[in-house]
Amino acid sequence: RVATVGVFNSRSGMRAGVRRVAVILTEGPQTRTFDSIPLRYAVEPLRRKRVKVFAVGVGNDVRYDELRSLTDSDQNVLMVKTFQGLFSVAEELSNKMCRG
Repeated sequence: RVATVGVFNSRSGMRAGVRRVAVILTEGPQTRTFDSIPLRYAVEPLRRKRVKVFAVGVGNDVRYDELRSLTDSDQNVLMVKTFQGLFSVAEELSNKMCRG
């Protein structure tokens, strides 16, 4: 919700014709609380704004299915074992974000 309301809007610099990309970085599964929203629904406002979402999981506690529910394709999910491993996928992620 923060990204939809506070980042991807014209007041924050969003412009027509410019690629919109969000990278979600996590090291574990979604925290389930009484008011938590399933991830596939939580990301819908971004999709409606045509934001391309990439999900990056770090560590052994990450659930691929949760990351995948945030994105529109398997290719937009990246997983690494450690935070140092982010260096190994940085170029791949950058290329995917730039290609659209």
